[in-house]
Formats: sequence, C-alpha cells, structure tokens
Amino acid sequence: MPIFKQCVFLAVSLSLLVACGDDFQPRTSLQEVRVLSMEATPLEVGLGEAVTVQSVIHVPSERSVASYKWTYCPINLGAVAGYQCIDAACEVEITTTSYSDPVTVTPSDSLFACLGVLAEKAESGEAQEADSIDPDTIAKIDTALFLEITDDEGRVFRQIKTIPLWKEKPEVINQAPVVSDVLIDGVSALGTNALMAQREAEIEVRVVVDPESMGTYLNSRSEVVDEEAIISFYATAGVFAADRKDGFDVTNSLEFAPSAMESEPWEPPLALGPDVTSIDIYTVVRDGQGGQTASGPFTIDLSSAP
Repeated sequence: MPIFKQCVFLAVSLSLLVACGDDFQPRTSLQEVRVLSMEATPLEVGLGEAVTVQSVIHVPSERSVASYKWTYCPINLGAVAGYQCIDAACEVEITTTSYSDPVTVTPSDSLFACLGVLAEKAESGEAQEADSIDPDTIAKIDTALFLEITDDEGRVFRQIKTIPLWKEKPEVINQAPVVSDVLIDGVSALGTNALMAQREAEIEVRVVVDPESMGTYLNSRSEVVDEEAIISFYATAGVFAADRKDGFDVTNSLEFAPSAMESEPWEPPLALGPDVTSIDIYTVVRDGQGGQTASGPFTIDLSSAP
C-alpha cells in the first residue's frame, strides 16, 4: 500500500499509553509513573499555527524519572504501525528543562520540511515514486507528538498525542471538555476546601462536566454524533468500583476492602500501609476525539477510625 494512503487517517485524535516492563499496573492505581493526559491547546491547527501540549504526569514519591525524550513527527504510519514516523529524518527532537514542561510546536513547519526530505529521496531514487506525497492532495493529516519516560527501575512509558493539521482549518474545531466540579464525599475539590476521609472508609468521587463544552463529530457513516464524556479515575491507594464512567454527572467509589484488593494484584499493595496518612486522586475527562481534561491531584487527608 502506498505510504500516502497510510498517512491520511480518520478524523480522530487519541492518546495511547504503552508501559514496557514485566507487569502492567491496574488502570486506576498510581503505583508507578503514569502519564495521565496530554492536553493540547488548540486541539486542531491550521497552516502556520502553533500548538502547546501540557502533560499531566504522576510520579510516586518512591519513584523518579531517570530520563525522558520529546519527539515530534508530522507524518506517521498510523496506529497499526505504532505511529512510526515515515522517515527518521522527519523526526524533530524537542528540548525542555523538565519532563512536565509544556511543549510547543508548529506542525506545518515540520510538515513542509518533511515533505522536502521525501521529495529529495524520491528524486535520488531512495524512495519509490508511489510513496511520495503531494501536499495538494492533503486536506488534513494527524501529526504525532511522543513522550517517552524511563523511570529509576528502567521501566519505559510512552505516550502519543495526535494533533490534526488542516490545510484549511474549519471555523469550528473540537474543544476540550470543561469540568464544572469534582466533589470528594460531597465537598468540592476545585476550591480551597480541606479534603478529609476516614481511614479505609469508602470515598465517593463525583465529577460534573459542562455539557455545553461537548461538541459533535462525523462517525464512519458520515452521521453527526454527539460527543460523550468518558471519565477515568485514578488513586494512589484503594480500588475504584469502575475504572471509568460515561456521562456528564457521574459518581464513583474508591474502596479499600480486602475483596477489592484481590481484583487488583499489584506491588506495593494498594491497601493502605501504616505510614500512609493521605492519598491522591485524579480524574481525566475525554471526549473520544482528542479532547481531554485532567483534574487533580486532590489530596485527601486520612483520619483514624473513631
């Protein structure tokens, strides 16, 4: 198949997490380094327009980041190929002072540079003519930003954020979900309220999303479909009753019962150790079209049972 046909994707932006190691942590638990979200502003760009991506990363106190690398590729081979860049010469390495710093790129600048590389290789015979790309035929392409983190134990975590680049950007583009409130046991966590819970007691987490922040999209049958809010939950201890829920106003429960621990085998234990006096909770709302909004960490101080 010509590379061009592999490079023009469906109008869907998504993020993938790949952790390379002997085990994979439960989806809701934060026992290891975790890239929770990569939030792009704006979510879609036109020619000459820059985009800034802010990652939200949890690093446990007993872990550290040994190394990290940001790279950007304007043309890739899609999800089936692991978003491999079409040519190593098209990859752009981005330098930051910290793994958690925001990253800004101008996709069209890198795209035109990459097209130049491909054209030169086609002329020299290094690439097949069928694999060259005519920019006049491209209406939109999903470019890709990569973050690779290695922790102090040598575990590698790789996050990919696709950024749609339009030749002629539509007047209306996708927007990230807006979180109206996050309530912990009925108390708003978005304000200055102190968050407390009884040790090992079930904790209720409620997330409210502004429905006006959700848009529409065209599905594979060219039908206009409303976006749905997909809400993921994460905590440094305990197990959520559901790893994610759909809706604009959802409630989930964080449990510490031994029976809940059995369903999530992971070391160190998810149950609360004697030296743990607080836990952190995050929520991430995704719209399934590349928009994502993280909230947290919300630190809940634990009190002894009466």
